[in-house]
Amino acid sequence: MILPAIDLRSKLANVALLFASAMVITACMLLAAHMAELRGRHDSAEGATRIVAEVLRKAQASSADVDAIINIVSRTPVHADACSEQGMLRLRQADAASLFASAVGRIQNGRLMCSSLGLYGPGLLLDAATTVSSTGLRIHTGMSLPGMEGHKYLAAERDGVIVFIDEAVTLDIFRTAPDVALGMFLRTEHRRLIGRGDFNPAWASSMAQQTSATFVDGDYVVAMHATPEHDVVAYVAFPRPRTQTRIDEARLFLLPIGALFGVVLSACLWLLSRLYVQKAADFRYALQSPQVFMQYQPIVDLRSGRCIGAEALMRWQRGKRMVPPDHFIAAAEKAGFIERVTERVVQLVARDAAVFLHEHPDFHISINLSAADLSSGRTVSMLANMLERTGLPPQSFWVEATERGFLESTDVMQVIDDIRTVGLRVAIDDFGTGYSSLAFLSSFRLDVLKIDKRFVDAIGVAGIGTGDKVVTMVIDLARTLGLEVVAEGVETEAQAHFLRERGVQYAQGWLFGRPQSVDALRKLVAAWLPSQAPLATST
Repeated sequence: MILPAIDLRSKLANVALLFASAMVITACMLLAAHMAELRGRHDSAEGATRIVAEVLRKAQASSADVDAIINIVSRTPVHADACSEQGMLRLRQADAASLFASAVGRIQNGRLMCSSLGLYGPGLLLDAATTVSSTGLRIHTGMSLPGMEGHKYLAAERDGVIVFIDEAVTLDIFRTAPDVALGMFLRTEHRRLIGRGDFNPAWASSMAQQTSATFVDGDYVVAMHATPEHDVVAYVAFPRPRTQTRIDEARLFLLPIGALFGVVLSACLWLLSRLYVQKAADFRYALQSPQVFMQYQPIVDLRSGRCIGAEALMRWQRGKRMVPPDHFIAAAEKAGFIERVTERVVQLVARDAAVFLHEHPDFHISINLSAADLSSGRTVSMLANMLERTGLPPQSFWVEATERGFLESTDVMQVIDDIRTVGLRVAIDDFGTGYSSLAFLSSFRLDVLKIDKRFVDAIGVAGIGTGDKVVTMVIDLARTLGLEVVAEGVETEAQAHFLRERGVQYAQGWLFGRPQSVDALRKLVAAWLPSQAPLATST
């Protein structure tokens, strides 16, 4: 009857594993795609930052060039007529010596009288300056010169000298990518001085008082940097298609890596699952072999120091290695044959301890039940059959179950009642590790409460007595409900003394003995007479 259930669980587990593997690969691919998106945006931002640095460098170089020209021309002594032959010669020399200037001119009363390109008769009236720099330069934008139609100039004037710079020369950067917008704007007025492509005045607000900024705005990755001496900011905006190209390039590199990583993780998942399934299968077949056997951990009466019982614990020796119980018990629960394990425990206990229990009628063995056992009517008949086969009285056995076992089925209460009707005592194990409450405990017919080891470990060492208070509260709760108490994991005399003073009846732990064979237990019980017990004189 068990094999089909195991096969069904195995099939369901394979389906779940397949789904989990697909999810792992998908998650790795999505992560790779996301990383490609970030990488593409990062590369675009870095590219924009490099270009804006070049725009800024060129702006600073041209600004320094303009200052030098104006300083030289304005300080050169000429005749009263600045546009005389000697003055025109000086303008042409300054123009020729400059890397950026397209023309150098003279201004009188707001009019351009002449430039290195020629004379302008009564002069050309200049538009009002766009802005004034921190060094006193008056900046004009979008200017034109006679005979140079089709060219727009950025002009800077001071001390009667004006320098014209072709905007095309200023923006002659990154010519292989004409779709990249770039230029310069005034920080205070959010107005572009020169530039190409799109410009959103809202970008300027992202600078605030910062020296530089990089951000994404809709279809653009924007980088900006302010000049140190002027209220001017250089900007570069990478359009979405160019950024998408970099994202696609990153995907070509990262997606295969993501897929490979996902496949490796899935393979590891499959391998671990196979190992787990193999462990469950090995344990299932080892149940009937000598590899699986029982050991018994003593339970003592704290008042007399006498060993009055033991907890039956299954062990599995796989070759030269002992497999931890929490590993093979959990595997049996997930594989669906934990009830078969309990049956084997009952068989081994009956085989090991029947004679011993007949010799010591006041001794008991505790048998652990799983959540599945508490939900099955077979458990009661199995225990009753054990009593019938061994001829032992019901008081020779206790059954233990964890809080989780009590909560996992609506049939638990009836099974517990039936077990107690047979005459066995029922203990709740690992109390305090789940969701127990007064209402929970009072709804079941129980006999014994076992305090979990982690609370016993906290006695006297948890800080400001917190551990002591928790244990005391559990003891008081058990006393209120009329339950006897067994403290698990007692390892020190101080813990035993603390528990004994608070009325705890029984304890188990390494202080009293480690799990051992029935023969060793028989010797322990024979040697642990009240007159010899180290705890007998304690009260």
